[in-house]
Amino acid sequence: MGRPALRTALAFSAGIWLAHRFPLPLPLLFGLPLCLLVLCCILWKKGRSEGTLGALFFQALFISAGALRYGTADVLPSGHIGTSPFFGRRVALKGRVTESYRTESSRMRAVVEVEELEGGKAEGKILVSMPRGSPPPPGSEVEVYGRLRRPGPARNPGAPDGRALLERRGIYALLYADRLRVASRGSGIPAIRAFVRRALELDLPSLHAGVLKGLILGERREAPRWLQDAFARSGTAHILAVSGLHTGFIAAFLFFLFGFIGVPRRVTVGLTIVLLVLYAFLVDLRPSVVRAVVLASLILMGILLERDLDLLNGLGAAALVLLAFRPRDLLDVSFQLSFAAVAGIALFYSPLYVVFSKILRGKLLGKVAALMAVSICAQVGAAPIVAYHFGRLSLIGPLTNLLAVPMAGWIVALGLLTAISYPLWAALASAWNGANYLLISGLVALARWASHIPFASVNLPRPPPPLLLGYTGVILSLSSDTRWRPNFRKIVLFLGLAFLNFWAWGQALRPGELEVTFLDVGQGDAVFLSFPNRRTMLVDGGPRSPGYDAGERVLLPFLRYRGVSRLDLVVATHPDNDHIGGLLSVLERVPVGYLIEGDAQGGGWTYRRLRGLAREKGIPRIEVEAGDSLVGLGGVGILVLGPPKAFVREGDAIFGANNASVVLRVTYGEFSLLLTGDAERLEESYLLRWGERIRAKVLKLGHHGAPSSSSPPFLEAVYPEVAVISVGTYNPFGHPSPEVLDRLRTIGSRVLRTDRMGAVLFRVRQGRWRVCTML
Repeated sequence: MGRPALRTALAFSAGIWLAHRFPLPLPLLFGLPLCLLVLCCILWKKGRSEGTLGALFFQALFISAGALRYGTADVLPSGHIGTSPFFGRRVALKGRVTESYRTESSRMRAVVEVEELEGGKAEGKILVSMPRGSPPPPGSEVEVYGRLRRPGPARNPGAPDGRALLERRGIYALLYADRLRVASRGSGIPAIRAFVRRALELDLPSLHAGVLKGLILGERREAPRWLQDAFARSGTAHILAVSGLHTGFIAAFLFFLFGFIGVPRRVTVGLTIVLLVLYAFLVDLRPSVVRAVVLASLILMGILLERDLDLLNGLGAAALVLLAFRPRDLLDVSFQLSFAAVAGIALFYSPLYVVFSKILRGKLLGKVAALMAVSICAQVGAAPIVAYHFGRLSLIGPLTNLLAVPMAGWIVALGLLTAISYPLWAALASAWNGANYLLISGLVALARWASHIPFASVNLPRPPPPLLLGYTGVILSLSSDTRWRPNFRKIVLFLGLAFLNFWAWGQALRPGELEVTFLDVGQGDAVFLSFPNRRTMLVDGGPRSPGYDAGERVLLPFLRYRGVSRLDLVVATHPDNDHIGGLLSVLERVPVGYLIEGDAQGGGWTYRRLRGLAREKGIPRIEVEAGDSLVGLGGVGILVLGPPKAFVREGDAIFGANNASVVLRVTYGEFSLLLTGDAERLEESYLLRWGERIRAKVLKLGHHGAPSSSSPPFLEAVYPEVAVISVGTYNPFGHPSPEVLDRLRTIGSRVLRTDRMGAVLFRVRQGRWRVCTML
């Protein structure tokens, strides 16, 4: 059987995915592989295991084994922090710090391996967060006091699932700490990581130190967000994250270093493998690094044994090793990107290099041809995963990587020399960092320059399954290295084209629909509308503060997820920060057609900055008042019901900014929606003059359900079937008011709250509408 490790890994991965999508009870997960194992043994004993039937049963066995491994990974032992009865309560715990850092908002965070909880023995990892204080040294023993909470799932479309991400790292609880005390200093791997970190920070500015630690330790969180975005747009984001590329640099450096000082070849191979394994532990066994270490070890052992490695089979072996210990890594984007990129290189490098080498002749140009072939092949393999998870595809990446990859290699080599020199002679380590300063400055300048090139990257909507299957089928059928028979290759190509055709016709024939998404931005408002003619509108943008920017955290990821590269309309209902704060990041990053406001002007920095951005970007501003309407939205009508002109005098809101909120009534067929901003009772009393025109199927409650809004006469006039309350979890204002909730119960409205249900999505098509929530 060709490439047995690859086939086994694919079957094992399929079982993990099936168990994730369709959970089964543990008895069935145990029983199915046992039955298949018995059948496989019978076939083997009868000598029929080599035939088609035997191959099918063995593949089914590995699929069931993958499902069993995933199902048992969710079973936590007694005493584990994930099964604790103390969630939601204040607790005291003791443990050992494995990782600590400071966030962009200056919060202290630490990952702690729990040893004791409320006086009893416990195990498992916990993420500790404090608003201030110095990060405790990795490896140190700490005592922490605070409130224990479970990690939350994704609350908005396109947002990462925080709970799943943390659980894949073995973290099952959060602790919002009031007090942390370091009981003893650290040792072990975390202490070594802290030592290397200090070496890499020596005499370097914070920006350059952040990039260097990202390349060697994978700590990209210390690189500012604008820099991460520049690397993403230029197609070099993989350089900031520790991956197989970096592990390859390190392996090459170690192999060269040991050879340079005269270490025998066999000893060099053994030492290199041992140090690569140590490096994998140093970066917390990241999937891409484990994959690269396994592959590098197989290649090095092949050198010793004088045997060539089949890269795809080696890739399968690496996946099996990783998934056997951590089956959830299959769902991790770094795992998927790492394996997809290497698979693309394995499948397409040889023919693509032949093409480029005919054009780029000579020794130097031949190396350029090889680097271009590797970069393009990796992008071909990773493209659908990048589009699916990030909604973005870099077009300039293959060219940018021609310079970025060699620069990154030299930066990693100098960084390793720094780490080696630091305990021996700090001045020499500082000199290596000085040389690295110049290289890192050049790398940052390259990424910034490339990111500003027009069409350096494009935003894409999340590709649906038919498109992914079609792309995969066509790409695989074009590679001769799959070793498929010609007829089977034709079948795969046909199926791939059929899926692409199915997707294309589905898009062309899909009837137009109105989509309304109430995003969970915390204590604030943000509503996204997509119209039947593909135009888009954003009403408000949530809050912005030193510790939280709804635009950066919620709106921009959502827009990337939807593939929205331009907003036709942005509406700022009134100048309060909890409504317009997040719009600043949106206007900075996303082209906007028109900015719509009421006449009321704000005096705060956020409002002044919003207007300043509109001037800088050349965005036309339109001031609306009661009686205006918005047209050209694919059959959707939007009528401005408020504020009345009498409520605003020369830019001043006479009765307060809330009572000068822009109020919109959205209609599409039989569906109607009322968006009220923060309108309070005074503006509501004016809205009653519209009579039947304020009645709506769906009402977005004013002022987050505060008692100053949603008066009984107003609610009776609107008489909504569904009431949406955009409100923050554990907000200090007590929103929504119990009094308002009682009023809604009285009129029989269904209440949907973003603090309990996450984002709320309405779809309206052909006169029918339906609603779903994230939670």
